[in-house]
Amino acid sequence: MRNYKIDDNQQKNLLAKFAEYLKTYTPGSTKIAFSDTIHETKATEKILVTFSAVAYIKMRELVDRSSFEIGWYGLIDKLSPTEYRIEDIIVYPQTVTSVTVKEDDEVWDADMPMEDIRRRHFHGHSHVNMPVCPSTTDMEHRKELTDMLNPDSFFLFLITNKRCDISAELYDLSANTIYNTDDIAFDVDLGTGSLAGFIESYEKLVKQHKFFPESSVSLKEKIVSNTTATKTSNKINSQKFTKKKSSKKSSKIDYPFEDSYEDEDFVSDDPQSVNDYLTKYMYY
Repeated sequence: MRNYKIDDNQQKNLLAKFAEYLKTYTPGSTKIAFSDTIHETKATEKILVTFSAVAYIKMRELVDRSSFEIGWYGLIDKLSPTEYRIEDIIVYPQTVTSVTVKEDDEVWDADMPMEDIRRRHFHGHSHVNMPVCPSTTDMEHRKELTDMLNPDSFFLFLITNKRCDISAELYDLSANTIYNTDDIAFDVDLGTGSLAGFIESYEKLVKQHKFFPESSVSLKEKIVSNTTATKTSNKINSQKFTKKKSSKKSSKIDYPFEDSYEDEDFVSDDPQSVNDYLTKYMYY
């Protein structure tokens, strides 16, 4: 997170740094170039933004069904300094391409209830299959909208894509703070519970199948121990190995070393490591 506007302490620090800069500055032109970095800090408590099931389904449908960028507004309520709820999604007239979305100039909210206009403090758009980092145009749009806000107001900006990646910024002007993606947690109210709670419950019930039994011998140790045994046979001058013909049907595969497929010493929880191992030390 970072300050929305420079506070008194930051102003004093910047003026002090600029004064030190001027002491050693030698004019080389009619312009003075001074810059400094305002570092972000991590929020002590995450901001929780909860979608209603209706709002979340609408947002995902917009993104998943469109092959172009698409934008939307949302009706959002501030429940507490750290809790927000998005109740609904509103699509507005816009012109889009695969990389841009531009709101049309026509008036489209004349018939919208004033209460909904007051709650329309969420804007999101898709980046289709692209990363969700905000562009320069995105940041300019955010400045335009936040410049119109009251000093005690807020606004949430979100970018997502078909992979469900999310980047977000929450401008809380009353706290003079801009919260970034790392400071915000998202959830969905399913009516009978939250989506986060559902995910947590099923993750306790689903476990990954291990293709090889547990053993004290690691895959690395197994490969090292078999390297010497296979080195001689692997040195045959560019000779291609083919599957051995047999009159008997067998489900076993011939190996260049003595251990069989059922060897309990062969262990790995990493599918890629297993694939690399089999590719290097098995031929058939």
